[in-house]
Amino acid sequence: MQLLDTLGSATVSANVLDALVSGVRISASLVVSEAGDFSGEEGSSKTLSSAADTLWLSALRRNSQIVLTSGMTFRIEQYRMPKTADLAVLTRSELDLSGLAPRPEQRTHLLQSSTSFESSVADVQSLGYERVHIEFGPTGIAALLRSGLAFTLFLSGPSTNSIERAAERLGAKVTQLGVVDGLHLAKAR
Repeated sequence: MQLLDTLGSATVSANVLDALVSGVRISASLVVSEAGDFSGEEGSSKTLSSAADTLWLSALRRNSQIVLTSGMTFRIEQYRMPKTADLAVLTRSELDLSGLAPRPEQRTHLLQSSTSFESSVADVQSLGYERVHIEFGPTGIAALLRSGLAFTLFLSGPSTNSIERAAERLGAKVTQLGVVDGLHLAKAR
């Protein structure tokens, strides 16, 4: 993979993505389109993702003990079980998790009594999880930003401008991390 940052360009292995998220206890991520949108025409983020973005999401998930998403995101994105992390879904309605096929050491959690996006993070922490990766949609992420929760939001997209447009929609400011195989990465707060 090609990495471009303020120091220049270099060929790197996928492990550099693991290094970028190492030590982050609570992370969240959103991929964006060139226009700064959080979903494609079909309503999900699948068409916005690239091979580099898939590697990036895998690194974020590997760094976590549990992935936390919302019921709406679970349904729209047609979730599959993370390869290494457990999965928690914040939902007020019934949700069928039986098709996920977790490995014997993996757990799934339905958070039906959580009262907000922020409280769902506290709820998974109360279950003993210290490293959480949040995959809410933009509504949930914006709510977390307004709540003051301490977490690291990563935005990825095809250009610096796309990330800046998305950050503006969330009410966040960005710090560029670099470009990996054409995928621009940034931290937002």
